[in-house]
Amino acid sequence: MTFVEDLAALGGMGASRRFTVPWGAIQADLGVELPPDYIEYVNYFGPGTWSGCVNVLMPGVEDPAIELRHQSKKQQALLQEHPTLRDSQQWPVHPEPSGLLRWGVSTISETFSWLV
Repeated sequence: MTFVEDLAALGGMGASRRFTVPWGAIQADLGVELPPDYIEYVNYFGPGTWSGCVNVLMPGVEDPAIELRHQSKKQQALLQEHPTLRDSQQWPVHPEPSGLLRWGVSTISETFSWLV
């Protein structure tokens, strides 16, 4: 079993949704290769909230609140509009070198990111 299948079993979930994403185009647009386990997760589960508390951002979905590229661009725009926010961050934000790329948001507004 893969880790995603193990995760599905732990969560009492059934078979894969077989969510399809044009990964080559998504990664080219972002300018970064996404982690293989994230790709596997997205392909298996598709959009939705995990355990009622974590929204995993997904590429290619219509809802901008959970669309990976939209949220990345929104975060970049926010930091450009409010430069003082950038100064308070410990890490730069993607697409800056060694920047954070957000992959999830909790229902209490915590964010989860990769260092890319």
